[in-house]
Amino acid sequence: MERQKSDLPVQILLLPDAASANCPLEIKRGYPFVLEAGWLVAPNLRYRLVRSYSAKGELLNLTLVQEEKVSY
Repeated sequence: MERQKSDLPVQILLLPDAASANCPLEIKRGYPFVLEAGWLVAPNLRYRLVRSYSAKGELLNLTLVQEEKVSY
């Protein structure tokens, strides 16, 4: 999967109960952008939903990322 690159400044919001959101400060016509939401499912498991859009505003893909904390 090729990650969509955006030149727009983004903001990362850290929300209560280990949730997060990542989005551009402003969506401008002619620029690709990415929206992301994340949440903690268990103490060692986090999910992120990532939606990538083209410069035309078309949805390119939706990806579910599962992150697992491992200790050594």
